Amino acid sequence: MHAPATSQSNAEGAVGIAAALAGLGVVTFALFPLALPFVILLIASTAPLLVVALAAALVGGALTAVGLAVRAVARRAGRRRREPSPQAGVSMSPAVRRQVH
Repeated sequence: MHAPATSQSNAEGAVGIAAALAGLGVVTFALFPLALPFVILLIASTAPLLVVALAAALVGGALTAVGLAVRAVARRAGRRRREPSPQAGVSMSPAVRRQVH
């Protein structure tokens, strides 16, 4: 009372794999002419998104440039307002400065 052998032999497994690969080959061969139109449609459909992203990047870059320019001008103006010390390298306290001036 032995159980019947239900396992496939290696040859039968290879035949099944070959049939699956042949089926995939037929499907690939049938869909290949549609591949290029699908790629073109994908590019055409994403082009408006790329234009919007480019416009946003340009606006962001312009705002950043304006902000950096304002910051640089403010720093230069701040340097000009500072009073130079009477003696190079010697700093005076505010109380001493008031007495000198």
